[in-house]
Amino acid sequence: MLSGGFVTLFFVMLIAAVVALIIQPIILFVAAFLLFRFGGGVIGPIGAGIVDKALAERN
Repeated sequence: MLSGGFVTLFFVMLIAAVVALIIQPIILFVAAFLLFRFGGGVIGPIGAGIVDKALAERN
């Protein structure tokens, strides 16, 4: 038979997993919004530099 500590730990971990499953889509939505809203200022120049370098090597 399991002791009370292990049963309590099991239920705490079960509750934490359920809370994480509920909160995870919200966190991912916020992260995607921030990436689309502010990511262009960071990722855009990097992509432009790669394209410019590729075009310079082609010519």
